[in-house]
Order: sequence, then structure tokens, then C-alpha cells
Amino acid sequence: MINVGIIGGSGYTAGELIRILMFHPNATIDFVYSTTNAGKPLSIAHHDLLGDIEMNFTDTINPNVNVVFLCRGHGKSKAFLEQHQFASHTKIIDLGNDFRLNKDAIFNEKTFVYGLPELNKSKLKKLNL
Repeated sequence: MINVGIIGGSGYTAGELIRILMFHPNATIDFVYSTTNAGKPLSIAHHDLLGDIEMNFTDTINPNVNVVFLCRGHGKSKAFLEQHQFASHTKIIDLGNDFRLNKDAIFNEKTFVYGLPELNKSKLKKLNL
């Protein structure tokens, strides 16, 4: 089972991701991070999840998840990673645009790859970012 963390859980992108992951047979949502909604049920921000998932937002992370999705606004993922560390095995997927361009791909001596398989299929197989 793949343990997943979601950062910036109260926004639209996170809501769509939660809907996909909550029924995925090989994934389990470990945490959904939101400082503004910590302690409240996910359905407070994603009304259509009411009755489908019993989970609360949290303001803490599990740094050992297998995958973490950054669903923060554009320009905010980099700042989050400057303040929080994840295990070396954790795959980090930024759904914003902080690392999308080649000039922004290197962060803390690590290289992010734009996740478009048509362009970067071989690189995506090798990297965690």
C-alpha cells in the first residue's frame, strides 16, 4: 500500500486528488495538511466528500510517507519545502508551478523533473521529485 500525504488540502486541486485517492486500491491517504482547517473534517472544505471519508485536516506532517502531493498555490511549494523535510524515499509531486521550468528545477541540490511523460518519461522513472 502506498501512503500518501497531501499538502494544501483545502483547495480545489486537493479536493480532486482526495476523490481519486480515496477509492484507489493501492493508496491510502495518511494525512491532509491545512493550517487554516486543522482539526476540522475534510467535508468542511469539500462538501461533496461528506459521508465518503471520515478524516480531519491536520497541521502536522508525516515525513515518512511514500508520496506527498503539494497542492499549494503557485509559488508556495518551495517555501513549504524550505520549512519541512521528507524522507529520502518520499516522492514529491508539486501540482503547482514552482519547479516546472528548467530554471526552477534545482532546489536544495535536488533536481525536479516536469511530470509530462511525453517529454520526460526516462527521467521520471529515475527521480523522486
